[in-house]
Amino acid sequence: MKTGEWDSGQFTEFIEQEKQKEAEKQKLREKYADYREKIDAFLEREAYGQLQDYFETEEMQILSKIENDVALFCIVLSVYSMEVQEGAEHSILEGVCSLQQMRERWLTAKFLMWRLEFMGEKEELGEFLDKNRVSVPFLKYLVHTSSFDKANTALKLAMFLKENNQLAASFAMLSYVNELCPDEEFVLCELADICMKAGQYQRAQDYIGRIQNPTGFLNEFLERWKI
Repeated sequence: MKTGEWDSGQFTEFIEQEKQKEAEKQKLREKYADYREKIDAFLEREAYGQLQDYFETEEMQILSKIENDVALFCIVLSVYSMEVQEGAEHSILEGVCSLQQMRERWLTAKFLMWRLEFMGEKEELGEFLDKNRVSVPFLKYLVHTSSFDKANTALKLAMFLKENNQLAASFAMLSYVNELCPDEEFVLCELADICMKAGQYQRAQDYIGRIQNPTGFLNEFLERWKI
């Protein structure tokens, strides 16, 4: 027998192991057959802590590897945890009453992020942001997991938010861009510009001072600030 070839006994053993794995998966599916109804009930009651506890069990973590909706909600709860940790004003679960509604919101957000990245499409994204109170952690997570060019997409989003006078969110996204591509002149100038608008002149000066080789970008901003 050549190296790497299986004999009939090994093949039979492999088939039996796969059958056993499938049987275990099916048993788990049957045990949690009502998970969608339970998620909906938690959401309707806004019992987000209980929802997190429900998902933290070992069996639910295993189920997330074989059930798409469970996997999606693991992602959603990761975003929710970041929002809580960062003290975000709004959460990804806000106004969501069912798993289906959450799925639609998540997939719509991903689709609009792709359109922003590849087509520069902003109108529908603006409508989505107006309709849904989306947090900065949610936006950062979307960019981080959905974009090919994360820095450029985050910058597009930051500038869109700034154009719509959402300065705090824009500043947070620009800071994220600065983490991905440290001390780019244009990004530092935009961060300084928001600081100037907020009357934080020393902080604006700190950002300007980090520019290593200033070009025309900085001059344009200095003229705008009348400095």
